[in-house]
Amino acid sequence: MYNPTDDEIKDLEIIKFQKKIESKYSKDFKDYNEFHLWSCENNQDFWKEVILDNDIVFEGDLENVCKEESFLDYPWFPELKLNFAENLLAKGKDDSIALTLLHESDKKESLSFKELKKEVASFQKYLINLGFKKDDVLACYMPNIPETVISMLSCTSLGGTFTSTSPDFGIDGVIDRFGQSKPKVLVMSAGYEYGGKYFDMIPRVKEITSKIDSIEKVVIVNFLDKEIIKQDHFDLFDEFRFDHELVFEKVEFSH
Repeated sequence: MYNPTDDEIKDLEIIKFQKKIESKYSKDFKDYNEFHLWSCENNQDFWKEVILDNDIVFEGDLENVCKEESFLDYPWFPELKLNFAENLLAKGKDDSIALTLLHESDKKESLSFKELKKEVASFQKYLINLGFKKDDVLACYMPNIPETVISMLSCTSLGGTFTSTSPDFGIDGVIDRFGQSKPKVLVMSAGYEYGGKYFDMIPRVKEITSKIDSIEKVVIVNFLDKEIIKQDHFDLFDEFRFDHELVFEKVEFSH
């Protein structure tokens, strides 16, 4: 069984964080379990320090950590606002790899943080042009590919809500799930491969939109580069490109 060395343990981020807590709060934890106990008994101090130590981008007052410890609502950080997408993108160096796709079709693709931010900014502008705003919902009927992440980041950057399901879901399952969240925009793949076989999803578009009347726009992602006949009831993800500077709508911590 693997056991880390003392030097490896000292280099762990959680141990570095523990030492910062010890210094700031005049503590001397004998081991991790004692530190964990302190975090439970002093959870407001602990979670405030987590936000500060991780350089989370936010605005508002951090001191009022928790109104009450209740399961009936979400009382944490009531005076703080932040944006999920902004924080996911904040620390990535331009030339560092943000996403890598390895698909069973042998398709390979990597995006640097610079490229990812450019893609997110472009799709964000597309959503803005549609009138997409805070609290609107974007749904992805997609495999785990870069365009799914781009859609999520673009949606949440505007304060929207993101929901998704995999393309092997049947139409009834999709309608049941997305019918509850009421998406304004549906992003879906043109098709997907499983076990070497291609499954065309384009014929599903009209049935889904006829059953979920909240959907105002459908965007098709042709990530396997199949031949697609453009139709009026959907846009193609790759047909629009906008030179746009990213903006971030900060929302309540409970959003």
